[in-house]
Amino acid sequence: MVRRNRYIIITRDRFKDSLEKLIDRKRRRGYDVSVVTCEHLQDQYQSYNLHSAIRLYVLNQLNECTDRSCLLLVGDRDEVPGYPLVNPRTKKSFDSDFYYSMTTDTTPAPALLTGRISSNDPDNIKEICELLCEYPGDRGRHWLGRVILTGWVPRGPDASEQSLNDDPGWQCVKEIGDFYEIDKQFEDDFRIIDRLRRCIWEIDGRTVDTLIQSIEKGAVIVRYNGHGSVSAWGNIGRNEAFTVNHVKNLNVGGKTPLVLSMCCLTGDVETAESFAEAWQRNLKAIGVLGFDEPALTKCFDNLTIFIFREIVTHRTRRIGEIIKNAIRRQYVQRPDCYDSTTIKMLRYFGDPDTLLPIPRRSRLGGCVVSWSKGRLDYFSRGPTGNLIHLSYDRGWRQWDDKRAEIISQPVAVSWGKGRLDIFARNKQRNLLHMWYHDGCEGSENRRGYLKTDPAVVSWGNGRLDIFALGKNDQLMHLWYDNRWGNWEDLGGRMSMQPAADSCGKGRLDVFARVK
Repeated sequence: MVRRNRYIIITRDRFKDSLEKLIDRKRRRGYDVSVVTCEHLQDQYQSYNLHSAIRLYVLNQLNECTDRSCLLLVGDRDEVPGYPLVNPRTKKSFDSDFYYSMTTDTTPAPALLTGRISSNDPDNIKEICELLCEYPGDRGRHWLGRVILTGWVPRGPDASEQSLNDDPGWQCVKEIGDFYEIDKQFEDDFRIIDRLRRCIWEIDGRTVDTLIQSIEKGAVIVRYNGHGSVSAWGNIGRNEAFTVNHVKNLNVGGKTPLVLSMCCLTGDVETAESFAEAWQRNLKAIGVLGFDEPALTKCFDNLTIFIFREIVTHRTRRIGEIIKNAIRRQYVQRPDCYDSTTIKMLRYFGDPDTLLPIPRRSRLGGCVVSWSKGRLDYFSRGPTGNLIHLSYDRGWRQWDDKRAEIISQPVAVSWGKGRLDIFARNKQRNLLHMWYHDGCEGSENRRGYLKTDPAVVSWGNGRLDIFALGKNDQLMHLWYDNRWGNWEDLGGRMSMQPAADSCGKGRLDVFARVK
């Protein structure tokens, strides 16, 4: 049997006309589109209730479907239901959209990329389809390169340091690296003084108002981790909540984000209008990922990390594919965090075929250095977060993976022929130093927390000077003069990465923006 790229729509007769633009768009994208109504399924499977009829139909189509194939449910749950399941932990029932294309109870992820348009208003459904077809609009806008991380503060072991394990705050920052500009809107923990908050979490105080301003500025992704309810995100500002009414009053101006609502209950469709449905019905988001019922925190925290890894490292663009691949990778790579019931509670409000735009780059990234005529060395942060190297010496050589995990683009200098010094921040935000000297190479970790990427300059043979901002936004200095000195605190309070240069032996000029 020949497999095809199928796009299966399950809906009601009265919604079909509202889907014409979306159907035409999918056919032009090469899909074999099937629109199947609930009325037809009830006639075809007369001895089954509606949710069982939908599942039977979907499972019967899987042999003809490729991995790109999609399932879109159009209508609220009273018109197009999810499949009823029971949470074995709480004994409470919930409706699952993903379960329709899971062949067994133990299947780790849905076979079809699955989404829902959760509205019973034909005019509203038509508006949502038009938004989906026009997304993202002007690709040149700066907002397509921004991500908002909001919700829980990064939760270190004593609430005053970064956690490098499963913390959804700092792990997401690490996965994103410099792929997106990150706006940190973590909750304002009043127990931590402002200086420590800036030092450890790299933010000043945040409120609901600052979150609203940030969303209205525009972001390609808004990610929330924290406590959720049917009508709100709870961990915002100082004991504030971001509610359905806040969503309805947003002025996004066409800058519609993908919303990752990684918390309990916001994707529940049993209420008149849940938090996730408010984003979709009011045209404030291109898609919303949410959970139907109280879910297992460890599972959705860790899944958030895999979602960003899928986007940043694997460069996956189709939102449904991002979600499905992230679930599969979690199942294989972190089975201790995977939870089958939590995954079945997951619901995506939107078109699973939507392509997430890759941010435009104004520059290649990385750095180039030359130690002599006809020699070039290029260093960059590779797609897996490792330091990679490409050299030219009377011809290009192969890419070389240095197998050093970094969170920033590297900087490199040369003080003479056959000598290279490369610097970057590692995942502990210490200074990683790698060197090459006449065929020998090595690496070391120069301890000391760096808040920004380093600036490096050499004014002579055997001399290096490194500048960066420390925990308290102060200018820090480290030097090498045939042996290493110690980090030196030059004071001040800066708001940006420093820049440094030398116009001659013994001369340094360093620039940074003061707060």
